[in-house]
Amino acid sequence: MASKRHDSPAFVFQRDGVDYLKLCVDVSLYFVGTPLEHADGILDFYEQSLAVIQKDIVQYETGTMSRPRQVKNDTFDLLSSWVRNPRSKQDMMQLRLDNSTTADSAADRAFQFVYFDFYKAGALRLVLPADFVRASATPLVDLGRKLARKLVFSSGLGGYSLSWNQLGDFAGEAKAVIAPLSMRHPGVDIPDLAGDIEVVANGIKCINWLTFLDKRYVDRLGGIEELRSTLGKDVTVHPLPKGTVIQAGERPGLGDVNRRERLPLYRKVGSVLAGLRADGHMSFIPSAVDEDEATQKWLARFDK
Repeated sequence: MASKRHDSPAFVFQRDGVDYLKLCVDVSLYFVGTPLEHADGILDFYEQSLAVIQKDIVQYETGTMSRPRQVKNDTFDLLSSWVRNPRSKQDMMQLRLDNSTTADSAADRAFQFVYFDFYKAGALRLVLPADFVRASATPLVDLGRKLARKLVFSSGLGGYSLSWNQLGDFAGEAKAVIAPLSMRHPGVDIPDLAGDIEVVANGIKCINWLTFLDKRYVDRLGGIEELRSTLGKDVTVHPLPKGTVIQAGERPGLGDVNRRERLPLYRKVGSVLAGLRADGHMSFIPSAVDEDEATQKWLARFDK
């Protein structure tokens, strides 16, 4: 039987004793170009991620696997062998490392890499427990800035997000929960890296508590000082070696439309960055009526 356990603010959805959907925090960065072109930045993000989560990692999966497998001695060398090899001609590269206790359970410590050669674009994601920001959110800001120090990213997100096993037996249950949850809690990102990288060359996915922008986007908004002036003192704009990260308030928020908690700082950032959002994102918010309409509505949730 499915149930929802509240560990405020971390909520976990269970079925038959398996945690199949969890709230987490994450940092996701998108890049445009080939892995070889971005090898230094990709591996810097990866090595920093491993420094935080490697001791907890128990399983991995690649794009050619139908189920996760237990990590081996050489598992952690896979990504380096892919991105450093100039003769690597893989049309698709996918690697996920996580701490899931079973093949079907959701992880709260994970690393994910996705690249599609057709789009010449990719993404990296570090997942951590929601408790990572319980005492203070400053460590997540500091970590996000470090993860972005060498990568020539195009955009990115950080804050509350969801984790579920998309290859697990309870993936259907997770997707059924995501639609109403996403509409109620606008501060929770719904990750869709494979879909995101189809459009990241044309614009950003949306915004979250942390929103990463490359210099090209900052210049479109008038430059960093103009951006700071427009967003006001309650929104922090941090300079980065390869761009900027916008922080919408001291702490990430879930939001709750049922309680009229609408995350005004997120909305301020969203309204300023609305013109940067990419068009044509594939549908990923389940809906009994119209998945594309539900997805576009969710992506635009902070536009006004």
